[in-house]
Amino acid sequence: MNLDPKVQRIITWRESLATLPDAVFFDIIRMYLGEVKTPFNKQKLIEELSSFLRKDANKQMLVKFLDEDDLRIIAAIRYIPQLTQHKLESFFARSYPYASLYEHIVSLEERLVVYAHSDGLTGERVFAVNPLLEDVIEPFVSIALLLPVPPAEEPAAPPPLLLTPARLCSFISYIIVHPEICKADGSLKKKNAAELEDIFGSTEGMPQLFAAFCNLGLLREAEKGWAPDWGQLESFATLAPQEQYTYLCAAAAGHFSRGTMQVNAQLLLDVLLSIPSGGYARETLLWLAFLIREQGARTESRGQGRFARMLASHTSVPGTESGGDGGIMDSMIDNCIAFGVLYARGRSGSDVFALSPAFREAKKPSRKEEHSQSCLSIDAGFGVTVLPGMSFAELLPLMKFLSVLRCDTAATFSLDRASAMRAFDAGVVPDDISGTLRRFSSFELPQNLLVSVQDWYNSYSSAALYKGYVLKVAADKAVFVEKNPTAARHILCRLSPEIFLMDFADDREAQAVIKRCGLDFVGSVKGSSTQRTALGLFPLRCGGSTLVPAASAKPASPCPAAERDAALLALREKLDAQKLPADQAEELQERINRRIVVNAEQLRGGSVRFEKLEAGGMDYAGKLHVIDSAMSSKSLVEVETEDAPAPFVGTPISLSRKENDTEFVLALVPDGTERVFSAAQAVRVKKLRTVGLQF
Repeated sequence: MNLDPKVQRIITWRESLATLPDAVFFDIIRMYLGEVKTPFNKQKLIEELSSFLRKDANKQMLVKFLDEDDLRIIAAIRYIPQLTQHKLESFFARSYPYASLYEHIVSLEERLVVYAHSDGLTGERVFAVNPLLEDVIEPFVSIALLLPVPPAEEPAAPPPLLLTPARLCSFISYIIVHPEICKADGSLKKKNAAELEDIFGSTEGMPQLFAAFCNLGLLREAEKGWAPDWGQLESFATLAPQEQYTYLCAAAAGHFSRGTMQVNAQLLLDVLLSIPSGGYARETLLWLAFLIREQGARTESRGQGRFARMLASHTSVPGTESGGDGGIMDSMIDNCIAFGVLYARGRSGSDVFALSPAFREAKKPSRKEEHSQSCLSIDAGFGVTVLPGMSFAELLPLMKFLSVLRCDTAATFSLDRASAMRAFDAGVVPDDISGTLRRFSSFELPQNLLVSVQDWYNSYSSAALYKGYVLKVAADKAVFVEKNPTAARHILCRLSPEIFLMDFADDREAQAVIKRCGLDFVGSVKGSSTQRTALGLFPLRCGGSTLVPAASAKPASPCPAAERDAALLALREKLDAQKLPADQAEELQERINRRIVVNAEQLRGGSVRFEKLEAGGMDYAGKLHVIDSAMSSKSLVEVETEDAPAPFVGTPISLSRKENDTEFVLALVPDGTERVFSAAQAVRVKKLRTVGLQF
C-alpha cells in the first residue's frame, strides 16, 4: 500500500526517535514531557511528543526561536539531496568551525526541528526536517539563504578577458618558435618570460594557460620542448568560445581523465552562468558548485537501477562521496580570476566576484557570421596585422605559417622564411598560405609575397630528410597498402612506388597496425614523427544550470531578534519564580539558552538529570570525569590548550595514567588524526552533546 509521502515521513521520524540510544531518547522525552514514569511504552511516549508538537503555540514558538544560522542549515537539508553528516561538514567547512557546526546540528535535533535517519536506498544516515514542523518552517527557508546576493556597490570595471582567440593563437605561435619555454618544474624560463611580457604586455595567466594547454593535450612533448598537436587544436576549435574558455580554466587546475575533465568543466560552466550580475562571494561560489554537483548527481541516479547506483558508489571520484572535491573547484575559481573570466566587482566583507561580460557574450557565431571579413592586413615587409573579430577556428590555421610579434588590441605577426619552412614541415603548401590570407584580407595580396612563398617552397622541396618506419613492398602489393583504410592513415609519405614512410611511434604500434590491416604478407619489423588521432573534448551544455533555482530576496525572519530575546527573558523570569534547587535551576536555565524550552510547562525540576559536561582550570578530577563519560558514550570532546589558538575537537579513544598526570588520545575530526593531550595542562575540556550524529 502506497502511503501519503508526509505520512511516510512522519513514520520515519518516529522510527528515528525509537532507534536513538536509550539515554538520548529519555533525555529528549524528559526535556519536553517531564519525568518518565515506569512502566513506560516508547511508542506511547513518541505519540505524546507528537501531540506536543502538533499544538500551534508550541510549533510557533519553536519556529520563533530559529535564527539565521539555524535556517541556513535547514536550507542545506532542503536543497542538498541525501544530506549526510560528511556532506554537511564539507559544505560548511569554510563557514563554521567543526565544533560550532556540530553544536548547531545537535541543537536543532534537540529542538526536534531536524532528525537523522537511515536512507532506504544507500543505508547512509541522512538529515531531514521534522515533518510535523515543515509546514510552519517552509515560509522562512529559501535558496537565498545559501546563495546570498551581496549588497549593491559601485561596481569596479571588469579587466580584459585574457582568453581571446588572438591571445590564445599568439601564445601557440610563440610556443612553435620557442618549444623549450619552460623549466623542468613547469615555470617559465626567465628569458621566455621577458619575451612574453614584451609581446603581451604581461605574463599574467601565462603559466596557468601553458598548464591548461598541456593538460588538454593541445600541446605535446616533442624531442626538444613542446609542440602543438594540430589535430587536438582543430578539434578544440570546433567548440563554442564559452566551452573553450571553461575547459582552459578547468584544465589549469590539474590533469584529469577525459571524462573527469568534462565533468569538472561542465560544473564550472554551470556555476559561471548561474552568477547574477551583482556577483557572489567566493564562499557562495563554492556553495553554488556544491549544490549543482549534488543535485546533478541526484538527477542522474534517478535514472539508474539499484545495481547501477551500487556500482557508481564504488567507482566515484575520491572525495565526491563525502561532498568534497579535493579543492578542485577552488583552484578552478582561481584560474577564472587569473584569466579574467571572473573579476572582483566590489567588497562586502570579502571580495565579490562577477562574471566577465566578455565571457557572457562569447557565443558561437551564427552561420552568417562564421567567416570574418577584412580582419587582416599585410604590409610590404610581410607583417600581418589581425584585427579583433576572428574566431579561434579562423585564426588557428594562420599560426602554422605566422610568427607572433605583438598581441594587444590587434595582434601583429610576421611571415618569413623560417615560419614558412615550419609550415611546410606541417604539410602546408603555398596555395594553403595564399588561400588563407586572401580569405580574410580586404586587399589583394602583394605579388612579392606570393613569389617569395613559392621560392621558399621550391627550396624546401629540393631536398627532404626523413626519420621513421619504412614499409617496403613489391610493386604488385603496393595497391593493397594504399587502399587499406587503416594502413593509409599511417602513411606519411610515398617515397617511391614500393616504399612508404609510416608514422608508427614504436615497434608495438607498427605490429598492431599491420595485424589490423590484414596485410599478412608483411613480416615483423626488420625514430619518426607521429600523428595521433585527435579524440577531442566533449561539448558542454552552455545554457547554465537549471538544477538550482535562482536566488531571490532572502525570506523574512520568523521573528525579530528583540521579540525572540523577550520571549526567552519571560521564560527565565518564570524559572526564577519557581525557586528551584540551584542544580535544577542551572540545568533548566541552560535549556532555555539552548531554546529547547518553548512553554512554561517544561520548567519542571523533576525532569533534570544533571551531568557534568565541562571542566577546566584546576578541576583535574572534573576533566577526567568528562573524558571518561565521553569515552563511554563515544561522544566528541572539545579541548582548549594554551599553545593553540583554537580548540581541538575529537573522540577520546584511550586514557593512560602517569605518575603526576593523565594523558588521553583524541581522534581529531574530521580526518581522524590522533593527538595526545595532558589532562592536567588542558585549559578546558568540554563534552559535546550528541543526538543523531555518528563518529
